[in-house]
Amino acid sequence: MWGAQPASSDFERLKDEVRDLERRVAALEHAGEAPAPEPGPTMAAAGHAPGFALPEAAPVAGRAILGLAGAYLLRGLAESGVLPREVVAGTAIAYAGGWLWMATRAGAAGARRPDSIAALIYSATAAMILAPLLWESTVRFDLLPHLLTAALLFALPLFSLWLGAATWIIALASSATGVALMIRTGDLPPFAGALILIAAVAELSGVRALRFAVAMSANFAVWLLLWMVRRGGEVPRNIHPVSAATATAVAIALVIVYAGSAARRRQFGIFVLMQIAIGLGLLAYGAPTLASGAVMAVACAGAAAAFRHEWPASREKSLLQMAALPLGVAASLLLLPMEAAGMAWGIAAPALLFAARKGNRILDVHGLVLLGAGAIAAGLPGQALRAAAGAPVDRVSVAALALLAAAVLSCVASAPGWVRATALAFTFAAAATCAIALVAGDDSARSITLRTLVLCAGALAAGLLTARRIAPEAHWISYGMLAACGVKILAVDFHRTSPVALAVSLLCFGAVLIAAPRMTKT
Repeated sequence: MWGAQPASSDFERLKDEVRDLERRVAALEHAGEAPAPEPGPTMAAAGHAPGFALPEAAPVAGRAILGLAGAYLLRGLAESGVLPREVVAGTAIAYAGGWLWMATRAGAAGARRPDSIAALIYSATAAMILAPLLWESTVRFDLLPHLLTAALLFALPLFSLWLGAATWIIALASSATGVALMIRTGDLPPFAGALILIAAVAELSGVRALRFAVAMSANFAVWLLLWMVRRGGEVPRNIHPVSAATATAVAIALVIVYAGSAARRRQFGIFVLMQIAIGLGLLAYGAPTLASGAVMAVACAGAAAAFRHEWPASREKSLLQMAALPLGVAASLLLLPMEAAGMAWGIAAPALLFAARKGNRILDVHGLVLLGAGAIAAGLPGQALRAAAGAPVDRVSVAALALLAAAVLSCVASAPGWVRATALAFTFAAAATCAIALVAGDDSARSITLRTLVLCAGALAAGLLTARRIAPEAHWISYGMLAACGVKILAVDFHRTSPVALAVSLLCFGAVLIAAPRMTKT
């Protein structure tokens, strides 16, 4: 037994050597891999730390302060006269541009976006350098012409947008400086034009808050120009006179900026539509009538063309089509006399109702509204009220006859249903008013009786249209005219006609009352 012990000891030693060799091979295989440390509290906190830290922002702020120090050094050189002010102004402008370029590099090298903390601080530094420079060079030193200052106010946001820096800071600073310079210098057109161009830059940037703020500045500038035009010769002392052509051109540019923004974005948002409406309203407020009417007509045609285009969404198409009606009405009122505008509306009404037969309810409403507006322009509602009261009625006008013809055409063009019933109501009301003006224009007892007979004849004609199935909707018109005739007999005929004339009126009214229900049974 003692002889087998060395063999066992050698076997155990061999096993230990093999295990040691396995450990060495494993260590050699994983030599390039570092063991993953356990996540401690320091690493966990670092994983959730915010991107902005004070140690990172402090050097950026320090460089910005040095930049402002350089700007004040340039200002001191200009005041001391060591260098010509023109040279200092040009150097300061280039200096501000350099800070914008630094903002672009900081945004690209940092968070890969233009709104990193360094880009924001450098862009704000450029704005704080250029805005006071332009103010003092224009107001205090009288160094820069107003037109050049306005161009620089627009060029800085454009340059910022092209570089990809924080455009909203530059645009807001330029917009505020433009409003202040416009009021301080009294030279309105160049700075108003610069504000509108800055609004175009804001539309290109797409920042919602910036678009709203800059738009308010542009609207104020255009309103101030048109307000000066409306005042005529009563101009404040510190304000330069403004011609109507210049103010109109600036107002049209405001509308073009936002219409172009909608075309570029391929959508009509509420903000853009509101801005276009504000621009058109400002034109109607202060621009010459011919110019504002022409712009309204072009806007109406543009709304109709955009409605037929493929890219607006269905909701936006409805908005455009609804906007076309007030634009067309405003354009016709500005460009034409009232009666001529009413005749134009009468011509357009049947065309719209015919186009609406494909199922477009908005065009139905437009056609009926234009028909009613044409009746108002022709004076038919007033004529009807005077006829109902037994007062003298003016002779029938050409506009009234044209509206009657338009109402008849609308009945033919409209689709069956409530639209045709409304057009029929317009037709019978216009026909009755014109007939009363032709046969019973004065306020005598004979004329009052003739007016009753005209209403009875209209109710009978509506019943015949129903009986012949030409217009089944006309039975409501028959009952309506009978009701109006009954009220007229009680209110006027009993008090202002002779017994014989009253008997004639009652006889006709009673006969139609008996016949109408039989004829209107469809």
